[in-house]
Amino acid sequence: MSFSEIFEPRVGDHDGFGRLTFEAVLEMLENVSVHHCAAVNDNLADRGVSWVLLDWRIRILRRPEPFQRLRVETRVADHPSCSTTFRDYTVTGENNE
Repeated sequence: MSFSEIFEPRVGDHDGFGRLTFEAVLEMLENVSVHHCAAVNDNLADRGVSWVLLDWRIRILRRPEPFQRLRVETRVADHPSCSTTFRDYTVTGENNE
């Protein structure tokens, strides 16, 4: 099952050249993951479980225009085990690029 939402960058999400910062990109992906879990009522804290991010593999094909609204989609990329889950993400602009 996939989950998506619209991300609207803030002023602090951009560097001095108007580009979305790498930190903002990571925060955007983290937030959509948490919102996906909440949407399917998968509250790990209720089970005494927490998640830790170990690795990112990100490929940015084109940086978005400053303050461009982005559609962020995520889905679980495999069958999760008791200790590991991989996620895929797709980020597109308003023009669907």
